[in-house]
Amino acid sequence: YVNVAEPGFSGLFDAIGADLPPVTGVTQNIEIIKGVDGNDITLFIHQPDNAAGPMPCILHIHGGGMAMLEAAGPNYVRWRDELAATGLVVVGVEFRNAAGKLGPHPFPAGLNDCSSALQWTHDNLARLGGSRIVVSDRLPPPVRLSMLLPGASRSSEPITRMLSGSLGPSTFFFSGRSTICSPTSITSRFPL
Repeated sequence: YVNVAEPGFSGLFDAIGADLPPVTGVTQNIEIIKGVDGNDITLFIHQPDNAAGPMPCILHIHGGGMAMLEAAGPNYVRWRDELAATGLVVVGVEFRNAAGKLGPHPFPAGLNDCSSALQWTHDNLARLGGSRIVVSDRLPPPVRLSMLLPGASRSSEPITRMLSGSLGPSTFFFSGRSTICSPTSITSRFPL
């Protein structure tokens, strides 16, 4: 099912943004990190040009139910650019999917990749120019909950440590399915 549905969703998302003007004032970089499972993970980093001072950092976990779609898709690239243009650092994680183009990788592979990306973002927050991390996801509540429960997957321990404050003073917010917002509303909700 996913292998058939994914091209349709990708095509729809491509068509929605096809006529939009490009976002300016943003620099994009790519980092390749090692995940907790020893795999390579691609991170897409979007930063505002000429940013001054620490700014909120968003770890963007793309939609698709951890089964399909990709962070490199034009729709998600555009979203990260729009967020960065408002004065945010945005890190998009290309995690392993359960099926589709980036699959098949059984759970908790994608969750482990997202946890590794969160750990890397936390460890590199100052270098990125970030002040705190906001995790923006489209995860179903049970998957998000598994990120918080020790022992749920190999990825839970670093996140639990971060949420408890033992890895530093950064504040972590989890925005989920019910959060519908624009880049401007994010910057007003999470000021420096």
